[in-house]
Amino acid sequence: MPKRFQPDTSREEGFSVIAADATSDEQQLWWKVLYQCVVDGEKLDHQNSTKRNNAKRAVVYLLSDQNDFNKVCNLANVNPDTFRRAATKWLVGKFTSELLIGAFALRETKGEKLGNTMETEMPLHTIQATGNPFIRFGIEENEWNISSENGLVPVDLVGKTIGIDIANIQMGWLSLSGGRDWQPWPDNNPMKLENPSDQHKQGCSVSMYSTKLFGDSPVRELSTSQIGMLDFVKNLYDEAEQDTKFKTHIPMVKMGDAPKRKVGKGSTRTPAFEITGWADRPDELGGGSPVAPPKAASVTSPDASHAASEAADQNFAEL
Repeated sequence: MPKRFQPDTSREEGFSVIAADATSDEQQLWWKVLYQCVVDGEKLDHQNSTKRNNAKRAVVYLLSDQNDFNKVCNLANVNPDTFRRAATKWLVGKFTSELLIGAFALRETKGEKLGNTMETEMPLHTIQATGNPFIRFGIEENEWNISSENGLVPVDLVGKTIGIDIANIQMGWLSLSGGRDWQPWPDNNPMKLENPSDQHKQGCSVSMYSTKLFGDSPVRELSTSQIGMLDFVKNLYDEAEQDTKFKTHIPMVKMGDAPKRKVGKGSTRTPAFEITGWADRPDELGGGSPVAPPKAASVTSPDASHAASEAADQNFAEL
């Protein structure tokens, strides 16, 4: 058990409301166990290898453990999703995605102790079965995540610039019911492929690119049928298509916030963006090969049909 804390003031502010839920002595004890994981995780770039390895275990536990983490949160009388979101926000703001991905490279074996307080093992998250490194956006969490060998890793894109291969967007039918079933439309034409089932929605697949933010896999596939994300993709396509470099270059897109908005009886989020420039196509996206993009009409509004997908000269070395 942790013996004492040397809390960071800004960190304390992010967790103070959650801490108020732990009222009894026993709950406060388990709260300290959770909070100590955050403290340990801050040593991810420490010079001491032992502290670094302990930090990696703590980060993996906070971001991906599904069993012990929920149990300890219940014992501390805190909502596990709320605590995880707070921990994720803190860690993403403190470390680069490369460091966080590196934490998941440290494999745990069952029975190994984390900070001498609890057992942990690393689950394998299978979100999309394409075999390609992917990126996804959580509407409820308001959070971007990228895939790694052993699970999802949060990545902070707000205020960051990435490349989006919007001219090569692929439209199709997407179902996530009982697994992922993606059926692309030939020539991006929905009339050439009948909707396979009521579970399939109009969706899209588009490649995002960043050597700085996406770790060892700079190309990430965004596959989605979320209304808010389809709006984001359509808006980006419509704006990018107006530029003469649309067919030969890649837009450099500065990502913004994604405020929640009402859609019918529910809600969604649509990320804001700004096209800051254009760059030559990187080798990973086909180099200088021109593309034959779909007509703008193929990227329809999700509000109209429950639609589909995400796209001064600069150099991609900056990304």
